[in-house]
Amino acid sequence: AQAQTAEAQTQRVTAQANLSQAQANVEQTKSQVISAQAQFEAAKNDFDLAISEFKRRLELFDAGVISESDVDVYRNRAEDAQSQVRAAQAEVNAALSNVKAAESQLASAQSQLTATQAQISSAKAGQTRSTISLEDTEIVAPFDGIVAHLNIREGDFWTTQILNSLNTGDYQSVVDSVPIIVNDPSAYEVIVELPTFYGPLVQPGQSAYVVLDQDMSTASSRGMTQQELFRLAKARGTIFSVSPSVNPGERSVNVTIRLYQGSKNVLDGERVSLWIAVAENPTALSVPLNAIVYRDQKPYVFVVNQQEKVVKLRPVTAGIRGISMQEISSGVEVGDLVVTEGLNRLVDGTPVEVID
Repeated sequence: AQAQTAEAQTQRVTAQANLSQAQANVEQTKSQVISAQAQFEAAKNDFDLAISEFKRRLELFDAGVISESDVDVYRNRAEDAQSQVRAAQAEVNAALSNVKAAESQLASAQSQLTATQAQISSAKAGQTRSTISLEDTEIVAPFDGIVAHLNIREGDFWTTQILNSLNTGDYQSVVDSVPIIVNDPSAYEVIVELPTFYGPLVQPGQSAYVVLDQDMSTASSRGMTQQELFRLAKARGTIFSVSPSVNPGERSVNVTIRLYQGSKNVLDGERVSLWIAVAENPTALSVPLNAIVYRDQKPYVFVVNQQEKVVKLRPVTAGIRGISMQEISSGVEVGDLVVTEGLNRLVDGTPVEVID
């Protein structure tokens, strides 16, 4: 079908060239008609002048003013002019015939071009039918990537009913059942199921940090800090979508993160830990998490009064909670010295000694 289309397109190029040539021929023959008609008019004027002079000479001959030989000269001139008129008329007729012939060739070229265009349309329709027929004989991935799972061999039979009988919520069973899985390593997504109460906090566009499970285990054993998280994060991304509904079985909210950095550091199907920045305040006043104590479920911090050398228990208003730091909206000021260790042995007014 593609060969037929190419051949028809070649014929169309030829037909268009023939049409252009035929149009040029028509214009040329029309110009020839105009030229022949001009020559005819000139010959006719010459003939009229020759006849007028011949008649004048006859009158002079009848009056005995000139001889018969003089009359013969002008008679010959008139006959020559008449011959030129007839010749010019013949040229006009021939030019008109050429115009008709050129117009006939033009119509033929136009018909040929129309027929060729019809052949192209027919060939393209055949090509489309062939392409549609091939759709059932080949599987084409919608993107470039690498084959991650190949669960089919030559001669195997596969039908979509196999998937219909599976629990599509079980990712592993789907991976083991579909014929081919193609991955695009440059466009990984991370799928997480968050507890329902966290769902409203997560919004598209928020930053997300991906830490591999083995790195997370090591960091958790010695305490994770925000700087440690940034160092261990193998990939970064943003929240792409948050499901508006709750998963009935897991009572969770589905969240999709698209990675924009470090995709090569993760593997398809790998388990990872994810930290999502649901709120940010670059200018926040913050204290270490272990500086906060709770009394009747309300947050407090012990602030050192360096003049009196005692600690004061101050109520605070907590803001954004980070990995290792807690924003304090009110209750402390920049420069206050807070206690971070041994809080369980302190009460309001306990004497302390600050050791540099």
